[in-house]
Amino acid sequence: AAARAQAAAPRMEAAARPAPPWAAPALAYLADPSPAAEAEFLAAAGPFKSSQLVAHAFIGLGRLSDGDRAGARESFEQAVGTRCFNLTIPYELARLCLARMDQDPAWPPWIPAGG
Repeated sequence: AAARAQAAAPRMEAAARPAPPWAAPALAYLADPSPAAEAEFLAAAGPFKSSQLVAHAFIGLGRLSDGDRAGARESFEQAVGTRCFNLTIPYELARLCLARMDQDPAWPPWIPAGG
């Protein structure tokens, strides 16, 4: 039991930390990806490259899911443009989406063009 508690301690400490200031606007954007929610999410990211990376990557995914490939590309380019390599998952996600879009402008085919 002591070993389990010791192993869980770092997760418990992380869970006790306050959420970043962009967390609530991110959830609001995911619930309703309106232009106003997008602007609020980007504003909440502030001057921090890591927060900007997350915002642009999420917005790119939202735009892509709406069929707005041009808007998604713009957001993914802005995410990669942060050059914030320490957040590997959103950075690589944006980079890989751009690479896939370069290979096939109609990617992903299951999302109809729109936007």
